[in-house]
Amino acid sequence: MALHGFIRTKEELKYLILYVMSFFSEPVNLNDLTDAVMIEEAFGYFEFIDALEELTMSCHIEFIYAEDEKLYDLTHKGTAAAATFSDMLPMVVRDAAKVSALRVIAKVFRDSSIHTEIYSKESGGYGVRMFMTDGDDPLFTLDIAVLDERQGRLAAASFRKKAEKIYNAVISDLLH
Repeated sequence: MALHGFIRTKEELKYLILYVMSFFSEPVNLNDLTDAVMIEEAFGYFEFIDALEELTMSCHIEFIYAEDEKLYDLTHKGTAAAATFSDMLPMVVRDAAKVSALRVIAKVFRDSSIHTEIYSKESGGYGVRMFMTDGDDPLFTLDIAVLDERQGRLAAASFRKKAEKIYNAVISDLLH
């Protein structure tokens, strides 16, 4: 595998994967891991998947299933390797990897704190419950009535995109 950036070998790609995963305190799904690791144009998705599979086979990374989703997590062996080999990566790569991992962690945290539920009402029509949490504590809940399930899906999708903006607008209107 001939790579053309700071990451030049499959071993360096493996070090990068382990290094990025060391920032995650919880198991991570493939999409988020891919998003965090793909910081260089020196390798592609298939090289990444191949290196990830080898790390899984060598027991540096394990996968678990949670809510029908495959998640990846560092093993003790992987954590030790990440600490040992992180210095093998150029500082510029480590810096970019850290920024990328923290960006993805913030996105994962945001996504896990925003919830929506569409339900049919006994009186007819549908309702949409949209809420934000701060850890386990409820922060903001909004229940609205909509005409049909399609409107409910639109409202839920819009809330997921703009939850903080909606929250700030409501708080601003209530406190001013």
